[in-house]
Amino acid sequence: MKKLILFLILLFASNICFGQSMNVFSKPDLPQYILVGSIPGSLEWAGNVERVKVELFGGNYGEGSQSRIVYVVDSRYGCRISKEITAGITTGTHKLRIFQRDNMYDVVIEVFGWGGYNIRSTVLSYEAYPSDFKCVTYDISEKKEVTSNFITTILTVSDKNGNFGIGTENPQSRLDVAGTIRSKEVKIEATGWSDFVFNKNYDLPKLSEVEKHINEKQHLPGIPSEKEVLENGISVGEMQAKLLQKIEELTLYVIEQDKVIKSLKEENKEIKNQLKNVQP
Repeated sequence: MKKLILFLILLFASNICFGQSMNVFSKPDLPQYILVGSIPGSLEWAGNVERVKVELFGGNYGEGSQSRIVYVVDSRYGCRISKEITAGITTGTHKLRIFQRDNMYDVVIEVFGWGGYNIRSTVLSYEAYPSDFKCVTYDISEKKEVTSNFITTILTVSDKNGNFGIGTENPQSRLDVAGTIRSKEVKIEATGWSDFVFNKNYDLPKLSEVEKHINEKQHLPGIPSEKEVLENGISVGEMQAKLLQKIEELTLYVIEQDKVIKSLKEENKEIKNQLKNVQP
């Protein structure tokens, strides 16, 4: 037990470098600040080609997190940060922060709480030296933070449960998209269909009942209201089945109306013939 405690203390108190990457551990009262690269502050300067790519592996080591996160920071033609997360949300124990230093932006990873990460940084540059950036500790005192000047774009995120998100940092489904999906074809495996409407035992609602429901609820029976849709969204497969049910019910109404119309035409024809026969 004593050896385990000593080992944890050493982890909390030290940053261990392996090659160009760095292992960083923190605890609530000992945040760590790591410089992972710098980029020019001249936004539209033609020579501004530098950008920083930062990869972090880890998270809250008290929970055994093994996620990976990748940031790309770019200042040319606008200050931008893109983010990709694999196997879990790790932002609870780290932040990417940017500080202005003269005409440069310093990209810094802050590790806090019970955070443990392996950090590797790559800097794209015209220079001939290796692109791997040697991460070093950073003093943020008396530095001007400009992180808010950068627009962050969430690219893709997957969590430890296998949910995958595009444009969202907290996917709640196997595929969660914050935006428009464009596709040539979408196939949905339905769990049921609406042909039960054509069963002879189906209780087709009377039109007077449908009218009453519409007047009271302002939506069709069996169809969610506008409020429900805005709050909860809709299931495409389920809604397709419900709409088909209404189409099939409408078809039965039309068939019934057609029978009535034909019957009325026959009655009208018969009445006309009778009138002809009674005329003097």
